[in-house]
Amino acid sequence: MKRIFKRSLFVAVFATVSVCVSAGILSTVTMKKDTLLDKIKGGWAGQTIGCAYGGPTEFQYRGVMIPDSRVIEYPDGHLKYFFEHVPSLYDDIYMDLTFVEVFMREGLDAPVTSFAQGFAYADYPLWHANQLARYNIRRGIMPPASGHWKNNPHADCIDFQIEADFAGLMCPGLVNSCSSICDRIGHMLNYGDGWYGGVFVGAMYTQAFIEKDIETVVSKALTVIPEESKFYKCISDVIAWHKQYPDDWKKCWQLYNDKYSKDVGCPELILAAGNIDATMNSAYVVMGLLYGEEDFGKTMDIATRCGQDSDCNPSTAAGVLATMIGYSNIPEKWMPNLREVEDITFPYVTLSLSKTYEVVNDLAIKEILRNGGEETDSTVTIVVQAPEKVKLEQSFPDMNPHEMANNIEYLGTDKSLQNTFKFRGKGVVVHGGISGATSDYEAQLEVTLDGKVDKVMVLCTDYRKRTDALYWNYELEDGLHTVTFKLLNPKEGVNIKAERLFYYTSFSNDTIPTLQPVTYEGLGDANSGGTAADFDNDGILDLFFTGFSIGAHVYKGTGSLDDSQGYKEVADIGDIRKVNNFAYVMPCDFNLDGNVDLLAFDADQSNFHTNDRGDEGIFLGDGNGKFTLLKMLAYQSDGQTLDASFDWKRVKSADIADFNNDGLQDIVVTSDRIGYAIVFMNMGAVGTGQAFKKVTYDSSLQIRVRNKNKNACMGYVKAYDMNSDGYMDFVLLGSMMTEKAYCFLNNPENPGEFTYVELPMYRDRPSFDIADVNNDGLPDIYMAGDYSSSEGWVNRIFTPVIAEDGTMSFKLLCGMPWQNNDILMGWRSSAFVDWNGDGYADLIETGRSDTEKEDETNLDSRASKIRINFGDGTAWAEPILTAGSNANAVILTDVDNNGAIDYMRNGTNDLAVDIKGLQYGTGEIATLTVNPNENTYSIQPPVLNDVAVEDTAVVLSWNPAESALGNETYEYVVFDENGKIVAGTNMVDYTTGKRKALTAGNACQAKKIRLFLPGGKYTYAVQAVSTAYQGSAFTKGEFQLDNATAVTSAKRSDKKKKEVFYTTDGVKTSASKGKNRVLITSEGKKIKG
Repeated sequence: MKRIFKRSLFVAVFATVSVCVSAGILSTVTMKKDTLLDKIKGGWAGQTIGCAYGGPTEFQYRGVMIPDSRVIEYPDGHLKYFFEHVPSLYDDIYMDLTFVEVFMREGLDAPVTSFAQGFAYADYPLWHANQLARYNIRRGIMPPASGHWKNNPHADCIDFQIEADFAGLMCPGLVNSCSSICDRIGHMLNYGDGWYGGVFVGAMYTQAFIEKDIETVVSKALTVIPEESKFYKCISDVIAWHKQYPDDWKKCWQLYNDKYSKDVGCPELILAAGNIDATMNSAYVVMGLLYGEEDFGKTMDIATRCGQDSDCNPSTAAGVLATMIGYSNIPEKWMPNLREVEDITFPYVTLSLSKTYEVVNDLAIKEILRNGGEETDSTVTIVVQAPEKVKLEQSFPDMNPHEMANNIEYLGTDKSLQNTFKFRGKGVVVHGGISGATSDYEAQLEVTLDGKVDKVMVLCTDYRKRTDALYWNYELEDGLHTVTFKLLNPKEGVNIKAERLFYYTSFSNDTIPTLQPVTYEGLGDANSGGTAADFDNDGILDLFFTGFSIGAHVYKGTGSLDDSQGYKEVADIGDIRKVNNFAYVMPCDFNLDGNVDLLAFDADQSNFHTNDRGDEGIFLGDGNGKFTLLKMLAYQSDGQTLDASFDWKRVKSADIADFNNDGLQDIVVTSDRIGYAIVFMNMGAVGTGQAFKKVTYDSSLQIRVRNKNKNACMGYVKAYDMNSDGYMDFVLLGSMMTEKAYCFLNNPENPGEFTYVELPMYRDRPSFDIADVNNDGLPDIYMAGDYSSSEGWVNRIFTPVIAEDGTMSFKLLCGMPWQNNDILMGWRSSAFVDWNGDGYADLIETGRSDTEKEDETNLDSRASKIRINFGDGTAWAEPILTAGSNANAVILTDVDNNGAIDYMRNGTNDLAVDIKGLQYGTGEIATLTVNPNENTYSIQPPVLNDVAVEDTAVVLSWNPAESALGNETYEYVVFDENGKIVAGTNMVDYTTGKRKALTAGNACQAKKIRLFLPGGKYTYAVQAVSTAYQGSAFTKGEFQLDNATAVTSAKRSDKKKKEVFYTTDGVKTSASKGKNRVLITSEGKKIKG
């Protein structure tokens, strides 16, 4: 019934229109002047109503439809409210009217410079392509260059689409004349698909004057767009899907978004759920028109419910439809609100709707006449133009964006975490803004590209002069580039914030390789933990696995994937079987018997901040996969008083290292129940147990670990030599009461005494790892987790800086928003490792992301991403995708025993993953990603230097092998004359140098160690460790220390035997040849030669 009624309206409208077509003669359309005016009024009225109808939902629904449950209101006074309170809503219209005013003043042939000046210096706020074009014009980049994609990062945005209505309304049936106007004015703002959006909309208006159904209007308008363009393909797909699913606009919407939702240009919305690209929003306009079935309200509602720019799209759709049906046929329910604003002047211009009707009607008649038409007192005759295709042009050809950093505050100043960014690609763009400045302040942001000043960006807060693109360059040679920012005129309180930084490559995410994982049945579990180590001393890495439900398991490695996928389970694993939920596990050789032991702590399954019921602590291995709990006794700092109240089951995270270099392994622990980090010094065996002494802390520090909810980490601690002095330090990160992260530095003069340095960033639910990613000899920290509601889940790499006075601080090395890590509980869910065997530390990231959507368009957020380091930690390759999840553990292993590190993980997946050939399902899944690289970095032993004495300390030092890449770590061990270890590391086989566990362990970047030892004879050994945590054969040496005279003798296995003597102040006064000895007194006098 409704359909019949609508058709009756068109009979009335088109009774006033006659069409004549003769052979060899262009078609003409004659219509009454009243009809022409009625249609022009309909176009402007439809725009205004549609804009207000969708206004309240504008950009509230990004990448999703507005649900039917969301009622879109149209109350009395709706349009007038926006006129009076939110006039910027009508940017769709006042930009059109700016151009109409120029035509009024200067005629149909007004120069493009007049249009440029008209909007560039207008007082209204603008965004995206409009604002960037205004920025360009004010700085001398005139049309059409002002809208070109190389000058305007928003070239493909919606702007001209929502402002081209005037061109179509001025050109009834004159589609090519409309295209000509669009060429002049549209290229001032946009280019490529962004320009096509306006050309297409203008063309629909021209056809709406002369066609009787909306499908014809749409299809004929599309014929002006080149078929090779993305825009044409998008709209033609919508038309096809409408024919295939004529009653299901939501199906059409889903098909479109699955295929075309990626925005590559707009700096604010690249790779985001929001999309302001003209292709998408024009498609939503067409969906509204086709599925609206020429019903005014339904057309607006569908165009609005498609989401994104949900005021502009119903505005355009309603304008086109109302042009076709005429002002007089807009249903009355929409008209009272319109009538009360028709005589109100639009903000920022001199025209009201009533005045606009008259002015555009006059301009339309002039266009009709100049294009061969005729006019009588009551009619006009239009010589209808056959559509001609406009020229083919595309913005950002073969440009694929990749995010490299975000949320960089105080860009270009010393307060910024990062001012230099490296990437491999052929383009770059930075989105951001400036705050804290007065409107007259213009920041001068100098941008240096590859060592040369590329441009100085002028940035200000004045909305008429601002730009949201802080820098862009799309014309780089494909390769490695460095961009540096410097604020030339800093001012107190001014903050230039780089919200998002992108680089472009020739390859897209669709070409990123994936590695299909091997799935292990029955091992998948949430809240998992584990490690790989050689438990049975056969040279093949075994596996310890645990989780929320499955409990602990030990699997012996077979060295072959063909044999039970590389593992066979051990039946009796001893006391460690009860370690389960959120277990933190670290391999060690605690009792120095050559068998791998395990340091393991977990959290209670029912309540994360209560004591667990299972055994926790140090488990001694028997060399066959069975582990027995060691009795651990905690003593107060005096080493005499037993702390009977301390419960090891309260520990949630721990690490092991020889902090005081006495040859005994110490422990650092933390959790919410303990309240702060505690270092326990190993005092040796006491009866059947092991005694540990607490290290005293400054009570004023109060680094307390808070437990905000069950998903928050109760503190995460990792031991590492952070300043490369040979003494083990540790890093503490987690839900601290102080909301800070800390690096505790060991005092070489008094080992076991710590000072702390604050890290620049703090993370809840953290994951972090440590390695020398920039090859400067100091370890860097990768940090991920929840930070704040504004910054969210982002990752960063920090590098230490040691000042001349020896103090250490940290600065940002690389901002990395790549992989978001959620629900992490202080176990290793991200890891540095040399994946491709080139000697550099690469990165495996995994964890749950906050970017997956209800429409499941971003399932790769659950994938693990293997990032290859290009060499200095500031530029990384696009990821290799493989299995990932949340609440998971990362385990580095070598299942097939070929020297290339494989990646094992265990966790839970809420969403099935099927991306680019990578498939695995939902639930708890354990997977193995086999490393496909055939080459591994062949690491060589270091070269020992002469042993020295400095201030009564023995100094052992070494240099890398000539073939070393420079970012290796080192393990050392010192034995007394009885073969007892008195200092160094112990997770190695001293005969072969093959490491028993693929962890950073106690290896460090230091190439020098100062030890305080009693007199006697000593042997020592040093091996290099690759970034794949594989070792080399030891270089061995020996030395003698005479405590009475502080005389030292050194011999090295890598050189001709040689003996050297030093004074106690470490001055080398002479050297021996052959077996001649030189003795030096404490005063430095030679007494024998």
